[in-house]
Amino acid sequence: MRILKSGHPEGVPPFKLSIGINYGPAIARYIGSHERMDYSVIGDAVNTPSRIESNGIPGKVAISESTFHAIGGDKYLKYSGTREITVKGKSAPLKIYIVEDVLPLAGSVI
Repeated sequence: MRILKSGHPEGVPPFKLSIGINYGPAIARYIGSHERMDYSVIGDAVNTPSRIESNGIPGKVAISESTFHAIGGDKYLKYSGTREITVKGKSAPLKIYIVEDVLPLAGSVI
């Protein structure tokens, strides 16, 4: 979050990207045949961040509702709002949170 907020050096055109984060089960393993083996990670939890990112806001981090709850909700992050997006492969809209800041853990030193 600090890097996204820090801006860019003078004389360099701004570079804005969207980041999508999701939480959930995935399968990681070698997939293929004896002639060609690739290590791959597959599953809905892997595809969803790409869908979130493509619906995100440039310069912001967007997280899924499952990620929001897995990290402890608004106890550990500040968000500017939520949106529901329609994504390929899902019948119901996906709720995303637009993250503004990550809050420090109690007793931690930053």
